[in-house]
Amino acid sequence: MTAKTFKFNDVLIEMIVHAESRFGIELVLDRDILREVEAHAKKHINSLNLDKPNSAKVASAFSFWFRKLKPIHHSEKSNSKYLLINEYIALMVGLSICVRKDQITGSIISERILYDWVTSFRYNSHSPSSSMLSFEVILDSLSK
Repeated sequence: MTAKTFKFNDVLIEMIVHAESRFGIELVLDRDILREVEAHAKKHINSLNLDKPNSAKVASAFSFWFRKLKPIHHSEKSNSKYLLINEYIALMVGLSICVRKDQITGSIISERILYDWVTSFRYNSHSPSSSMLSFEVILDSLSK
């Protein structure tokens, strides 16, 4: 997972701005925790021993570790909160990685499925493997 693969920071910032606008909140990104997310995601991807992992594998590794380590918090200036923010941004960035790398256009999943997945990411157990399978299924269904 390198800058050569995709412009990760651009996608992350875009999704943070999107979430702030959508939910009327102000967010703060902890760069130290983000570096930890990137290190764990890279380690997971490298453990797959693949020369060129597909976008679903990259997306799932990032999404899993982002939601687990939670590098986003609400600014003290924020008038409201969205408690599922780390899970929401984790999945939005993951889906964006799939869309951009595979040049998919249009909506990748419905709002209802996104909401269910975000909620599940927050309250249920997920492993890196189960996250990878979810992204693989989505990507596979889009390529047919």
